Formats: sequence, structure tokens, C-alpha cells
Amino acid sequence: MKKRILWLVPGIILILGITIFVTIFTINNIHKKERNTVNDNQVNWQPLITSDDELQQTLAQLCARYQQPAMACALVNNNRILVQAAAGNTVYGQGQPVDIDMRFHIGSTTKSMTALLIQMLVSEGKLSYETTLEQALPDIPMREEYRHVSISNLLLSKAGIIPFQRSDIEDPAVFQKLWYDIPAAFDNLSEQRHQVACFALDTPPFNQPGTQAVYSNVGWAIAGHIIEEAVGKSFETVLQEKIFQPLGMSSARLGGWPASESEPGQPRGHYPVTGGSPMPQDLVDVYIFPGWMNPSGGVHCTITDYALYVMENLAGLEGHGKLLNKKGYENIHNIHMTTKVGDMYLYTPPSAQADDTVNMSYGWGITTFRGNNLSAADGSGGTFYAIIMVYPALDVAFAGFTNCGDGSSALQEAIFLMTGLADDPLAASTAASTSTPVDSLAEKAQGWVTFLAAGEFGRAVTDFDATMAAQFPADRMQATWDSLVRQVGNFGGIKNTMAVKQDGLDYITVTCTFQKMAIDIQLAYSPEGKIAGLEIKPAG
Repeated sequence: MKKRILWLVPGIILILGITIFVTIFTINNIHKKERNTVNDNQVNWQPLITSDDELQQTLAQLCARYQQPAMACALVNNNRILVQAAAGNTVYGQGQPVDIDMRFHIGSTTKSMTALLIQMLVSEGKLSYETTLEQALPDIPMREEYRHVSISNLLLSKAGIIPFQRSDIEDPAVFQKLWYDIPAAFDNLSEQRHQVACFALDTPPFNQPGTQAVYSNVGWAIAGHIIEEAVGKSFETVLQEKIFQPLGMSSARLGGWPASESEPGQPRGHYPVTGGSPMPQDLVDVYIFPGWMNPSGGVHCTITDYALYVMENLAGLEGHGKLLNKKGYENIHNIHMTTKVGDMYLYTPPSAQADDTVNMSYGWGITTFRGNNLSAADGSGGTFYAIIMVYPALDVAFAGFTNCGDGSSALQEAIFLMTGLADDPLAASTAASTSTPVDSLAEKAQGWVTFLAAGEFGRAVTDFDATMAAQFPADRMQATWDSLVRQVGNFGGIKNTMAVKQDGLDYITVTCTFQKMAIDIQLAYSPEGKIAGLEIKPAG
């Protein structure tokens, strides 16, 4: 019966992964006065939301706008949690209101914690990134192809190990073995991981180890087992002792979902339903990750604890972390590999293109913005969604999650409304692989809209050509924007961007969300890259 129910949820993405968000995440710091010349670490950044009550109201609006049952977010700055709040209900449209003491599932962002443990053991001299699977797991027989795979390649998904990404597009026999047979035969989670490693390393490689990166949840479980072998304790115990306890993450749990028969008042996960309301999980939902997957995506915690975790990463990169020195954190957060989405995933997520490039570190995705690294990760098991972001150049970090599998857009808009640092992630033109002139103009157009949203009208009009500059000085541009806001409500974010070339001009339409409706802001760019025309109208 259990087997049939699992397959009744076709296409559930076991763990969405940590890199897609980063690939399509384009920073636009709307507080800059000279966007192309001022370095981020020279800017006195200020948050856009400064109180918990204001954030709670904003999250409630986002829950309604994006049909999210609940969400919780936090912002970190100056080594403290600046604001944090939760909004919505434990069950969509019913249940009790959520609060900041309730736990949400963080999906694949757990992998960044597993990577942190590896780095801690490297710093202690118990492991090396060049340690091979044969050296790390001497008691496990393995095929010759795997013997010389390094821990570094394992963390970068270049080990050729079973992906275990999607239940509907991989070998059913492999899923039967990993999802049911091993967990049913072994209660001890360390023994489960040992058996998973034995099975995976005796299975022919999915691809040639050391070459193409193919995202592997099994590979991260094996990394967890390597930690167990190096320390002599279970992964769950090591995570508690080395990360949760030192950081004060007292709510953090491993395995299962936040809500259960023993804790029915915690937030339930929800399956997205196209054209309908989110469908809550049962308290005894048979869709639940096997325990051996905890290093891949087993953590659930409160927003406060999630914020404490990103605060530690931010502090570590600034040289005052509790768990590692600055060099250790820099190694975790540096780019170690660049690959394509289409190579790494067995499917192309709806928010990305197969040719989009992904900068990989250990457990994080990295985007380089004006010479500064921004680290981010997202994760979902299909019924929750989580995002974390660390940007040392402005001494800011973000943590947030929802209890529905399609929470990405709501969280992206939360980041924008709280920080002013992000455009809409679903716009193809914001991808890191952008290279054509039209794509560059699309990105420029999005940046121009963020200037309006930030009230930087003097900066916005510097992009006009001579004719437009004469017709639309800064005060008239401000009056136009203020009139728009009075009619359709506050600016919410950028939904998408479309580019068309006609009569020697590039027309870029930036579709934006406002409180009452969506608005198209169409910009006509001259061959010199200046704005030669402007039209603002209802989207459609």
C-alpha cells in the first residue's frame, strides 16, 4: 500500500537543490547612488523593514498573494537578528496561526550544514578534501570507478553516484531499494547510511566520476556517513554537538516533518495544486524521507534558529564565527565549480533554463556581484520551501521558509521587500548566463525599475536620452510614480521581463506586481543604450 501511495504523487522532487536559486538570483542594491561605480562594502545599507510587526504584516500579505499557508522570515545584520516574524496558518485556510516558535522543514539547505561539518573535520585534521572514498570508507567494498573519488568531488556532485532526484524519472528498482527496503531492514540510521553506501558504491556510476556534476542526494548521505566514520558517532549526534548546541539552535530536529500525530500543532507541509488551493499533508503522510537522508535534507527548525545559522555563516566570513576561522568559512563559500543546470539536474526546474550556469561551492551556490560573493541556497521536498542568503559585502543575511512546495516566489519577494536586494527570480533575463545585448538591457531595465521603487528618481533619469531627459526631469518622474502608487498600491516586485526588437529600438517590458494589480513598464532603448521612450500601463 505504501508503495502505491508514493507513486500517486508523480514528479515529487525529493530535494529541489541548492543552486537554482543562486543561478537566477540577480542582486540589485537599490540603495546605491552610483550603481556602476560604488562598491557594495562602501555603502551604508539600511533595511526596508525595521520592526517585527511590520514584517508580520508584510508576510501576511505575501501569504494571501501567493496562496501560501504560512511563511516565516528573518533578517540578520550587525551580528544580530534585526527582524523576524511569521504569518499564516498551520493548515491552509484553517488550523492555528503560526508563530516564530514553530518549525518549518528546510530541505536541501541542510546540505550546507553537512558541508560545514566536513570543513570542521578538515580543520581538525580528521579529513581532507582530497581524502578518497576508499580511504574514508575502508570497510565498504566499492567498484573501481569510485575508489579514487575525493570528498571534494563528492560534495560537488561529481562522484557519479545515484542522483535520487525524482521518483518518476529514475529506476524504480533503485527507488524501491533506497526508499523502502533499506529503511525497513535497518532501524539504526547510521547502519541505514552504511547500507546505502554499500549499495550505491556497488552500482555502476551514473556518469564518469570526476567529470560532469549530477546532483546527488545519495552522495550527500554518503558524506554524512563519512562524518560518522571519522567521528565515531551518528550524523545526528555530530550535528547536534558541533552546530546546533554551540549556536543555540535548541528547536532544531532531524527526520520527519514538523507536524506529526505527537505534534499536530506544528505547520503542515502542503502540496501545490495548479489552479487550486494547496493540499495539506496528513499527519501520517507516507510521503516522508527515509532517515538515511538526514544529511541531504532532514532538518526542521524555527525561524530564530534558522537565522542563528545564517548569522554564524555571515560572522564566519567576517572573521568572528564561533565554529570555524575565517579561512574555513571562505573555503566553504568560495566557487569551486561552474556547471550548467541541464547537466546537473535530470529535469529543468520551471524557474530556470537548461543552459543557465551554476556556481557551486560546498553546500551553497555562489553568485559574484561587482567583485563580491553572495552565497545562497534553497531547498524543498515538495511540501515546504526554504531559502537562505549571506552577503558579507553589506553585512546582511536572510533566512525564510514557507510550508508549501511552491514558496519560491513569495520568499523572493520577501527578500526584496525586506532588503531591496533582489529582483524576481523567475525572470529568465536575470540568469547568471545572460550574455546577449538584449538580455543585458533587460537586466538594466529591471535595475531601472528598482531605482523608482527606492525613490531614486534623480538616478533613474540619468538613463534617459536627451529628449526624454528634457520631458521627464526627476520631479516629474517622481510625480508619475507617486500617482501610480496612489492608484494601484505599493510596489511588490518584478514578475517577469520580455524583450522585443523593432525599428532599431529594443523594447523591454518589465511586468511588476503592485498591491491591487500587475503593471507593465515598457522602456524603449536606443542603440546607445539610453531610454528613448516610456509607457506605463496595466499588464496584459
